[in-house]
Amino acid sequence: MAGSSARVLCVDDDAGVLERLREFLVDRGYEVCSARSAAEATDVVKRWTPRAAVVNPLVPPADGIGVLQRVRRLNPGMLVLLLTKPLDPTLIERSLAEAGLRPAPRERALPPDPECEPTAVRKRILVVDDEADVREVLAEHLRRRGFDVAQAAGGEEALAVIPLFRPHLILLDLVMPGLGGLETLRRIKALPLETAIIIISANEEVELGQLTLAIGAAGYVPKPVDFDYLDAVVGLPVLARQEQPTAPDADPLSGQARPAPRAPCARTRPARTASG
Repeated sequence: MAGSSARVLCVDDDAGVLERLREFLVDRGYEVCSARSAAEATDVVKRWTPRAAVVNPLVPPADGIGVLQRVRRLNPGMLVLLLTKPLDPTLIERSLAEAGLRPAPRERALPPDPECEPTAVRKRILVVDDEADVREVLAEHLRRRGFDVAQAAGGEEALAVIPLFRPHLILLDLVMPGLGGLETLRRIKALPLETAIIIISANEEVELGQLTLAIGAAGYVPKPVDFDYLDAVVGLPVLARQEQPTAPDADPLSGQARPAPRAPCARTRPARTASG
């Protein structure tokens, strides 16, 4: 396999470990994709055909053995290494090289697969909602769009997850038991980190939406969620690093005039929506 495209899939539920390992391997010329579950790993193997996989044997919801079984069925000839903790990237690199999997010389290296964008760090989104069904639908949709996604069932759980997951964007429900959305928003904005927050709520009070924007939210998406609109809103704060001034009647994220809503019968709505 020497001199061939050296594609490596890294599987771990710890986003920090994945990012560290990915940066190490990419710096050495490997093409890298990551997955945080057996389902994500299976999807990557199907569409990206990696030459090797580095798998945490304890990754949930299925254990690492389950991940191994899935990827081996899809690609029997793929090299599989078990990821041990504490993380030792140099040991992984040495094991890949000893198995004959080495990156091609940089001047001859193949361009990255556009489906996976292996050389770029995938953006991380935290979905915060007390309704499990809503979280799952949103998380599934965002993963299919190429994001790393974590979930939290309430404000307190979100505050515990944020330092570990370090999300680029947070989708935050307003009405939750315990620590509500407004107080959660205030506490997140007080943290020393750059994270955009989009409010998702069935509450249609204009004053409430304006309050969340005044506190620091980057946008407000009503429930049930229109995924076409969500995709447009999510892409802006995740990719943009600076806030742009907006006109009084403009979309709070894009700065452009908000399009007039179309009648439900005139639009093709997504197969699944998140509501609650």
